Amino acid sequence: MIEKSTLSRVQKLSFTLTLGVLTYTPQSAFAVTPTASHDYEFHGEGSGGSFADTASAPAITDNGVAVGGAYIPLENNILITNGAVGAGGKLPQDVFVTGFYTGSFSISEVFAYQNTTTAFQTLFSFSTDTAHYLIAHPFRGDTGKLSVDFNNGGGEVSLQANAPLSNNNVRLTVTYDASTTQATLYVNGVLSAQHAVPGGFNISAIAGPNYSGVAGLSPYGDPSLIGYTNSFRIFNTALTASQIP
Repeated sequence: MIEKSTLSRVQKLSFTLTLGVLTYTPQSAFAVTPTASHDYEFHGEGSGGSFADTASAPAITDNGVAVGGAYIPLENNILITNGAVGAGGKLPQDVFVTGFYTGSFSISEVFAYQNTTTAFQTLFSFSTDTAHYLIAHPFRGDTGKLSVDFNNGGGEVSLQANAPLSNNNVRLTVTYDASTTQATLYVNGVLSAQHAVPGGFNISAIAGPNYSGVAGLSPYGDPSLIGYTNSFRIFNTALTASQIP
């Protein structure tokens, strides 16, 4: 039996009546999202408390901690941030442990975006400094669109949504395929942007000890997310279009 929670697409059913015989034709196969390498669902721990990594791989379990005023209410499984610089869900540097991540990766985040005027709020950051980073914003100050920005030291590659966010409940998924150097952005399961990262992108080397986290912790001193994060997952593979959660 396939667990309901593992299905990212529902198989369409098609029936054809030919000379009195009813035949079944499958229109698409089940697409199963791989198990996340790190899975954070922010079960209530309170202000400044830790939140568990519920994934089973790698062997290291990388729990996070709410910092800078970020808060996990006891009655809800969410991480609340209010725009304060330095707030967020801090993750350990070895969340992208070398040897387990061979190059390709995907990140999926579900969040509620409650302020549409404050630019460069941070959805997540895995960064060393302002020349080496992976940062996501719900609202770039120059375009007003959601973006995921890569910089390996050779200049920024920005993947941006097709239009400004119109719904404050959003699922962002970004993938990076090391074999092609292609980075791809999906917003609510829909392909939004794709671009090569010249020279490739080594996330294990980019994610530094001070600027790696959820909903904040940008090396630019950008505001944390004004809203809350429902879940945050990391995969050690580039998800295909049919696997996007």
